[in-house]
Amino acid sequence: MWWLLLPVALYSGFIIYYSFVFFRKKKHNSILSQLSSELPGVSIVIPFRNEEETIEKLLISLTNLSYPKNKIEMVWVNDHSTDKTCDIINAYHQNHNFPYPFQLLELSQDEWGKRKALSKGILKARFEIIATLDADCTVDSYWLAFISSYLTLKHVDLVVGPVGLEYRNNFFSKFMALEQISLTATAAASAWSGNPILCSGANMLFYKRDFIEYLKNYAPPLPIGDDVFFMLSLKKLNKKIGFIANRQALVFTQAPKNLNEFIKQRLRWVSKSRFYSDPAIIAVALLVAIANISILIPFLTMLYNPAFFHVGLAGMFLKTISDFPFLYMAAKTFADKNIMRIYIPAQLIYPIFVCFASIRGNLGKITWKQRVIND
Repeated sequence: MWWLLLPVALYSGFIIYYSFVFFRKKKHNSILSQLSSELPGVSIVIPFRNEEETIEKLLISLTNLSYPKNKIEMVWVNDHSTDKTCDIINAYHQNHNFPYPFQLLELSQDEWGKRKALSKGILKARFEIIATLDADCTVDSYWLAFISSYLTLKHVDLVVGPVGLEYRNNFFSKFMALEQISLTATAAASAWSGNPILCSGANMLFYKRDFIEYLKNYAPPLPIGDDVFFMLSLKKLNKKIGFIANRQALVFTQAPKNLNEFIKQRLRWVSKSRFYSDPAIIAVALLVAIANISILIPFLTMLYNPAFFHVGLAGMFLKTISDFPFLYMAAKTFADKNIMRIYIPAQLIYPIFVCFASIRGNLGKITWKQRVIND
C-alpha cells in the first residue's frame, strides 16, 4: 500500500517546481515600470444571462476606469435573460452619465450559450483589442490600463489576468476562495514556465483576429469553455501568452451563493476536460486526480487494515507541506494571506472534493443556468 505515496510524491515535486517558478517570476511579471504612453483602443465584451443581482456593481466599477474615454467601448451580449438585467444596464447608461459608448446585443432565438454570446460581441466589436469580463465581476480603476499596457509593452498575444473571489466570513466561502486562489496560482506559474494550462475568461485581453481564427479552425463542439480552448489554440500556434500578477489587474468575481452552486460550477469546468488534447493540461489533471485518489484510498480501506491509516496520513502530510508555500505566496499576492488560516481543515476536505468532481464531472448531465450543458 505504500506505493500509493508515489503519485503524491510526484505531485509534490511538481508543486515545488511551480512554487519556485512563482517565487522567481512574480516580481518580474507584476509591476510594469510604466504604463504605456499610448494606450490602445479596447472593446470590453461582456456576455450575460440573468445577472440582475450583480450587474450594477460591475457597471459602477467600469464607470470609474482610468482610461481614455474615446478608447473604450462596452459590448454587452444578452443570452436570453429572463430577469431585469437588460433593464438595469439600459437604465444605468441613461441615468448615470456612463462615459463610454456601448452596444447591447441580443442573441436570436436559434442562438444560445456563452460561445455564441462571446462570438457575437467580438465580431461586432469596434476595436481590434478585446477584453473579456464575466457579468458578476468588479474591476479596479486601473485594471484596463495595466492589462493593455502589459499586452503592448511585453509584446504578447494574450494577457491572462488574475481572478479572485469575494468571499464571506464563513468556512465554506473561504474554502471556495482558497480553491480559486490555487487555480489562479496555477494559471500564473504555468504561464511563467512557458507551458500555460489555465486561464479565465473573467479576465483576458487578446486580439480580435486571433479569436476569429480560433472560431474558424480550433473551437471544439462544446458551447462553453472558450477561455481555455482559445488559450490552447494560441499555444499550439506558438503565440506569446503572458500572465500579469499586478494586484490592480485583479478582477473579483462573486463567490457561488452556496456549496451546491460551487460544486455545479466546478463540475461544469471538469466536464470540458474530455475535449482537451494538450499534453500538459491532460498530464497535470491526471496527476492531481491520481494523487488525491491515492490519499483517499488508504482512509477508505483502513477498516480492512488499520495500518493503511498511516499511509493515508503520510500522503496527506506530504501534500500539505508541499502545497503550503505555493498557496501562501498566491494568497499574499492575489488576496489576503489571512485566508490561509483555514488551510489545514481545507486540506482535509480537498481530496474528497477533487475525487468527486473528477468522476462526477465526466459522467451524466451537467446543468448551468437552467440548461443542460452535455448529455
